[in-house]
Amino acid sequence: MVLIIDPQNSGIAGNMLVGAFIDLGANAKDVINFMKYVTKEFNDIEVTSSNVNKKGLNSTYLEVLVNSNNNGNNINNNINSNTNNNNINNIDSNTDNNNNININSTNYIDSNTNNNINSNNNNNNISCTISSPITYNELIAKIDEIKESICDNNYFKLNFDIFKVAKNVFKRIAIGESKVHGKSLDEVHFHEVGEADAVADVFGSLFAFYSLGLSKETVVGLPIALGGGVIKSVHGQIPIPAPATLEILKGANCFGGPVDSELATPTGSALYMELCDEFSQFQPMIKPKKIAYGAGKKDFNHPNVLRLIQADSLIDTQKIDVIETNVDHISGETLGFIYNKLFEAGARDVTITPTIMKKNRPAHIVKVISKKNSTESILNVLFKELGTLGIRISQETHRGITSRKFETIRINFNSYLNNINTNTSIITNNNTNNSNINTNNTSNNTNTSINTNNTSNNTNNNINIYYVKFKIAYLNNELISARAEFEDIKKIAIELDIPLKEVNKIVDLEFKKLMDLKK
Repeated sequence: MVLIIDPQNSGIAGNMLVGAFIDLGANAKDVINFMKYVTKEFNDIEVTSSNVNKKGLNSTYLEVLVNSNNNGNNINNNINSNTNNNNINNIDSNTDNNNNININSTNYIDSNTNNNINSNNNNNNISCTISSPITYNELIAKIDEIKESICDNNYFKLNFDIFKVAKNVFKRIAIGESKVHGKSLDEVHFHEVGEADAVADVFGSLFAFYSLGLSKETVVGLPIALGGGVIKSVHGQIPIPAPATLEILKGANCFGGPVDSELATPTGSALYMELCDEFSQFQPMIKPKKIAYGAGKKDFNHPNVLRLIQADSLIDTQKIDVIETNVDHISGETLGFIYNKLFEAGARDVTITPTIMKKNRPAHIVKVISKKNSTESILNVLFKELGTLGIRISQETHRGITSRKFETIRINFNSYLNNINTNTSIITNNNTNNSNINTNNTSNNTNTSINTNNTSNNTNNNINIYYVKFKIAYLNNELISARAEFEDIKKIAIELDIPLKEVNKIVDLEFKKLMDLKK
């Protein structure tokens, strides 16, 4: 399966992407409820989804309005766009040049601490909210708090990868802004209103993306229409696309036009870059199954829509770049440090292999598998950290892949922890009727064998519920592999103070039970 994101007609914005996913089949009510939930820590929002027709194309339009009465000081005055006091920078909704506009959009980052407002519309009557900004690190901390609150009950039945990907999206935006303004990430600030709008768009898009099961499909991005012209800012006239948008879109295919207006927004661009596995100038060979359209608010002489195409791929391979270099002057500690940095830069896999180089010197081969959009950042890490003079790149390498998906299961460990002291052995034979508990408590080292039928009347009042993510592989619709995420296993072993191997036994048993129920 393949998903094609097609922004060739009218670019991409966060609300257009959410609308397109709803048009593709995501449950609008669930998406909107989740968007409201995640933004309640930032600002109250109202979200509506409606069917609209854009120059003959039926599509879904999603509108996010921020409640200006919740935070900050509400302003509903005539504001001259040349004011020196307030400047709203960058609007992330395809907005009409109407007289009344709610400016609560996603180009909300300001590397200074001032509330700079820069409207690219020739409007005088502007209703907006100005609030004290929060830093990028504070925003990420809030996202972690939201994740923890959902973990308590997982009412939304989420794939928790949503939060990891969301943080990556905001990091892309923050990095783009920081480079443009010459500031560090710590100095980048998000303004509350635009921040709420952006959080809603990002999490709405990702919730819909994962609820449709699209994370297991290859995502291909077609070239992005950027628009054109200029906008006025507090620093003077700047061109479209905005400088931060271009930073975010490094490595992607894009072009100017076809209208004198901003079409690609930072939030939409960051989502595009994070979701796409590869970029293509033209649509690949596919068998289309579903086509969906997400509408922008502006009206042009052409359909202002973002198109999604879900299809069967006729190619069972994936294009990757293989990057490698030899080093003979780096310590083991440094190699370990670089190993982690390569994954942070977007590596799909990293291997470090001992070898012998010229003059019989011991050395290492550092090999990285990368998707096209991460190759440049990985090269930067290798050059800067290793000081190597040359790196080999095998581009557009094809690799065969199985169908993969991630599934998170909920496990209550209380039933396994009853009467456990130090050494634990889990009996996986569910046919036995005996709990087989060693009752000799005179020894300081008690060996306990517990049957998972949990026939004991003793209960542990502590709540020990954990979520474990599994990577599952299929071949011809047959399950061939299922592995628990090691970091999840390690966390459980540490927090419950039980052997890692016993945690593995428990989660494998619980996974097997789940699969048996689905048969």
